[in-house]
Amino acid sequence: DNSQHILKREKPCEHKFNIQKEHRGSKIKLEIYNETDMASASGYTPVPSVSEFQYIETETISNTPSPDLTVMSIDKSVLSPGESATITTIVKDIDGNPVNEVHINKTVARENLKGLWDYGPLKKENVPGKYTQVITYRGHSNERIDISFKYAMSFTKEISIRGRL
Repeated sequence: DNSQHILKREKPCEHKFNIQKEHRGSKIKLEIYNETDMASASGYTPVPSVSEFQYIETETISNTPSPDLTVMSIDKSVLSPGESATITTIVKDIDGNPVNEVHINKTVARENLKGLWDYGPLKKENVPGKYTQVITYRGHSNERIDISFKYAMSFTKEISIRGRL
């Protein structure tokens, strides 16, 4: 926004900048001046001020997961004994960027508690924002289960799987 700010320091130090969401995609120019400290340079000829420019390019930082852009799918919704289905979730923020390291809480609702099921771990894949879980139907009784994933404790998506003998 072409605003200018002067930061002064007495000794070498670190500056922290709080780059807000509205600054994403901006190019920020820092002009750094190096001057001789007269108090520590006794006996030396002062060096004139020297400046150099540093540029920081901002990137969009993944945000809170979006209920509208997060997608949950399953490769097979009806299973016979011994078959497995993979639930795939692609988590995106409101700008369509993948969200990594999101907390996902899984719950399972069972139709009659008579079917036998194995639930694999919820895995973070190498693709940004992608999570998978394998569910295997072991048989014993026909049953439908509803798998719910709650994302970042803010919204829930649900998918059903039916086991048939």
